[in-house]
Amino acid sequence: QGGIGAANLQPEVFTPTIEALASKAHAPKTFMDIFDILQKTAPALTQAQLAQALIVLSGAGHASPMQPETQRVTAQKTTRKLNDYLMERAGYSGDINYLASSVIGGGIGATRVQQLFLRAIADGKQKAPDAAQDAWNTIKSQGGRMVKDGKPLESEDDNRAEMTRQATEFFEKGLPIFKAVGIAAA
Repeated sequence: QGGIGAANLQPEVFTPTIEALASKAHAPKTFMDIFDILQKTAPALTQAQLAQALIVLSGAGHASPMQPETQRVTAQKTTRKLNDYLMERAGYSGDINYLASSVIGGGIGATRVQQLFLRAIADGKQKAPDAAQDAWNTIKSQGGRMVKDGKPLESEDDNRAEMTRQATEFFEKGLPIFKAVGIAAA
């Protein structure tokens, strides 16, 4: 569903394109990198179909063009400092839900909890349960609680379990994206 109506996405175009984008741990790829992958997995796909798919995915916020190498390198130090500040701020506020990416030259949505996980990872917590405990300690120290199915969780065990579930999901699905866009160390 878009701004001017619904569209039927062609699975024979979009499925292999999304798989190609996700390959190699979501590493940034040029148009031709993606097309080369598709020549092996979906050889009937044309460059025009790929271009259209990438425009649709980008417009929907599911893919982003990457910046040229020189701009990425120039922006890395600044975006790292900004993200460090934002992740530190997440320790006491959830008012900013984005982090900066030098790879795409823009922001990536990141909830407060995701930012706390990324901060824990930067502080050396390399396993989901450790990052979850670190994030839970922050939330708990401020009298906060986790929310599940729209309801605040009451018990310490339930809160810790929900934070661990979210951390596990983040490590499996979210962290590779944050690494690919240069927000988390690869």
